[in-house]
Amino acid sequence: MRDYTIVAHRERAIPAVAVRRMYDCEGWWPSRSVAEIDAVLAGAPAVGAWHNWELVGFARAVIDTHLRAYIEDVVVDRAHRRRGVATGMLERVLVELGATHLVSLFSSSELAPLYRRLGFRPTRQVVMHRHPPEAKTKREDSVTAVAEFNRRARMAALVPHLGTCDNLISPAELDELRETP
Repeated sequence: MRDYTIVAHRERAIPAVAVRRMYDCEGWWPSRSVAEIDAVLAGAPAVGAWHNWELVGFARAVIDTHLRAYIEDVVVDRAHRRRGVATGMLERVLVELGATHLVSLFSSSELAPLYRRLGFRPTRQVVMHRHPPEAKTKREDSVTAVAEFNRRARMAALVPHLGTCDNLISPAELDELRETP
């Protein structure tokens, strides 16, 4: 029996702070702010996997609205993996993308079988990225200057609502945050 619900962001808002928490748990995208995540959620298809009122999975797509789409940031809380959550989210993202001509994604070799079951096939293309030097410098400066402050602020805001992630906060820090008014 399925103990989660997959819902599009346009039907049930996905809090950017909950997505930020999922990224933090995976060590992904440390420079992405909650405001940036919120802007992305407003502009492209995204789905959330919910266990009761807790976000346990997230996936989104980048789309040109007709010819191409790219599925990005498929993430499932560790406690909810191997229960069909990723498959359910990907199926729902594909519904959200409609008749888009070509849908792509990047995958680790460990996850390739999951994507193959959904009809994705490997290609011979080489994936390359370019980060503008000034954007990278600003991002690095910003992360260096406020990383600890932001981490503690996020944890203080999230702990009462979303629980903790073992690799982000120690039990002593959790106790300290709970005592903070």
